[in-house]
Amino acid sequence: MTNKQQVIEEIPVSSKEDGGSQARTVPRRNGPSRLKLIALVVAFGLIGSSFFLEDKPLEKEDPPSLAIAKDTTVTVIDKQALSRAELEQNAGKEARLLIADLEKKKEKVDDRVLFEQASQYALSGKKSDAYLLYFYLGLQGNGPAAMKLATMADPAYFSAEDSMLDSPEPYEAYKWYKKASEMGEEMASVRLEKLRNWLQSVADKGDQRAQRLLLQWR
Repeated sequence: MTNKQQVIEEIPVSSKEDGGSQARTVPRRNGPSRLKLIALVVAFGLIGSSFFLEDKPLEKEDPPSLAIAKDTTVTVIDKQALSRAELEQNAGKEARLLIADLEKKKEKVDDRVLFEQASQYALSGKKSDAYLLYFYLGLQGNGPAAMKLATMADPAYFSAEDSMLDSPEPYEAYKWYKKASEMGEEMASVRLEKLRNWLQSVADKGDQRAQRLLLQWR
């Protein structure tokens, strides 16, 4: 028997003609025909499922550029910080312009006039302008301006309302007192001695900055 040959199975069936007293056989086929039927059912099932899958619209993903464009992150601007930055940028603007004009024209201006201008800045609350002009005068060898700068930094006389510094700076005080003393300011020598005594007391308590400054004291 070959592979293509069908297998016939006899099934007993009752006959109406003989009243069911006799049985006859009806051939039932197994093999390729039955397999073909199963294959067709499976094929139709696959076709149907693929139809429904193709019929359903696919969700499209946005390209990276669009995904970035849809980013709704909002940058919050700190208005107070911005105002502070603007104030710091404009701080001392008048004094800077005045000094730049003096340097450009190379004109000799009476120090007393500039010192008075710096004092007016201070009274008007323009601490940055006052400090810059005092600093400019101090570099030019003006004794009163050097005394002003030293007083701003001296721990014994420091005032947050009047000083441009955030805290006392003993070294700055020492530097400007010394310069003022060289310019003939008698009070500068007295202040220097007081500052040295203060530094010594702090250094004795273990303050390293005070100890280093005393080593530089001449």
